[in-house]
Amino acid sequence: MLEREKVKKLVKEVVDKNKLQSCFIPIIEEFFFRVADQLEWNDEELNNAIKRYEQVVNIKFVNFYKIRAGIPIKKYKEKCADTVYKVYNEKISMRFDIDYLKGILEFDKEKIEKFINTAMHEQGHSIQYQKKENNVSSGFSEFKIINQDGIKRIFLSDRIIDEFAEIINEARLVNGNIRSDKYSGYEDIQRAGKIIINSFGINELELADLQFKPNAREEYENLITNNLGRIPSEMYRDSFGKILDAIFNLSNDEKQRQNFILQIDSLQTLSKDLFEKRFYDVIRNSDNTLKDLAKLSIEQGNANRELALLFDEFNIESSELKINESKDIHTMLSELGYDDKYLEELWDIECDELMKMQNQKDNQKDYDNEELMERLYQSFLKYPIRKVPLKDRPGVILSKINGMKKRRALKQEKLLPESNSNCDRHAEFVNRISDLEGYKEKDIIEQDNWIKEVEEERYNRYESSREN
Repeated sequence: MLEREKVKKLVKEVVDKNKLQSCFIPIIEEFFFRVADQLEWNDEELNNAIKRYEQVVNIKFVNFYKIRAGIPIKKYKEKCADTVYKVYNEKISMRFDIDYLKGILEFDKEKIEKFINTAMHEQGHSIQYQKKENNVSSGFSEFKIINQDGIKRIFLSDRIIDEFAEIINEARLVNGNIRSDKYSGYEDIQRAGKIIINSFGINELELADLQFKPNAREEYENLITNNLGRIPSEMYRDSFGKILDAIFNLSNDEKQRQNFILQIDSLQTLSKDLFEKRFYDVIRNSDNTLKDLAKLSIEQGNANRELALLFDEFNIESSELKINESKDIHTMLSELGYDDKYLEELWDIECDELMKMQNQKDNQKDYDNEELMERLYQSFLKYPIRKVPLKDRPGVILSKINGMKKRRALKQEKLLPESNSNCDRHAEFVNRISDLEGYKEKDIIEQDNWIKEVEEERYNRYESSREN
């Protein structure tokens, strides 16, 4: 295992070099330490990942608003963070919703946990961007910039399968394992994502590990090709990718219900077709037929179970679409004349393989999220108020006040000592709350209400003029 001090040193260097806000250091350190721990990185692999992280030139808190004619209309509820790659200079900006900062300063443990989840997710994306000529890859997703009729067009593929891999990685970086049936984020595509990777013969940990490879896109394509053997892979890979993207876009739009159902139909049909092709490929070409059939049977069972759960999750009635599960491997073997002894032997191997898979999912790494929460709280007390959007400053200051009150009530007002600090620096840190001086809660609330009134008035004027 890599030494934590080495991780700290490398993170401090990249933060200083790119002039990032130092209050983000605890979460960056923890991200790299946990990834290195999960993937068992050596020094070279860690150095390469840190090198890719040097593309990150800005990390900040913002307010995600829908904008119309330059006027903020309403706050996004579903959009809480993003990682933006700028093609022209190959630089990355990472943004988190201002509500995360408020939650941390209020010492709201549930909100701090959500920030940790989100930060692990976005930082995972940040070390995956690569540009080769006119192609930009991020994990498994690929952006192709094509000059068509004198216009530069961007073609995006496999975006959501990449997000699916990232939420798996997020879960194990936060929890130390992936034993949960559902992960945090992108809930609407998780059942479909599991159907797809089982159809390809890929397990969740394998997918998650693959995403952190420097050439993840190429590795993803090669793995599918190898798993499918003599079966042409490109059509299935592209089709599944497009289906998952469509399910993500259509799942919450009732007006698009019919199109959504069509995508689910395509998903189950394609999966069933691929399992049948893989079955006959194993029968004809495998050097270890029993083991390969056992693995295929487990994957098929997983896919069929997720399909049934997907139908239930989206309340798909038989009048809309009938479930179309793949025929059971044992049944197909019986129809081909394989005897009971062979099927019993197959079942024994399946049980052994299932046990191994479960042990892998349950493999627990010990991460101290309580200490990380405390480190984040003390670190973000230093977040400069001048970096906060003007309209959000009253709310941020009020959150600081409420957080300190809460900690006093919990008798947790004492902060962790800063590493390598002398007494004078520590005293300065503990008392670094000058932006609260001269403020009273009543004044802050009144100012916040005034800002809201001004915004509402601007919006009403805009709506009135638009109608006229």
